[in-house]
Amino acid sequence: NSHRYTERERRHTLARKKTTIKEKDMRDPSSPKDDHRAGGGSSNTPSAFEATYALEDEDHTLGNCLRFQLNKNPAVALAGYSVPHPMERKVNVRVQTIAPMTTDGAMRDALLDVVSVCEHVTETFEDALKTAAGKGKNKETRAART
Repeated sequence: NSHRYTERERRHTLARKKTTIKEKDMRDPSSPKDDHRAGGGSSNTPSAFEATYALEDEDHTLGNCLRFQLNKNPAVALAGYSVPHPMERKVNVRVQTIAPMTTDGAMRDALLDVVSVCEHVTETFEDALKTAAGKGKNKETRAART
């Protein structure tokens, strides 16, 4: 016999969860329970330690790359992305950092890391093409000798 929630219990549970989330989001950044994370104030208060970046004309490819690079940074407390609508070419990247790292600094570092990874992949690919082309010439030379 599995326990089924009554409608009243379900509403109460949902209300408790919403309250908990609101308390986390509204927590005073200077409070000792803040785990040394900066920001955490209301969403109307601008902060150098929490921001959402809207990237126009981008999709999951860049969003996921940035999320991955941001999460590798130990000064980043939270990093995630969302695509508001599949037909809209826009990515929202949410970043929260631990002081003294600002969200702009973390985002700049992540973007530079993505560029470095792309350059490395390009160089590796070009080297592999040269190596493959060189092996192809060796096979042709060997075939001509026989």
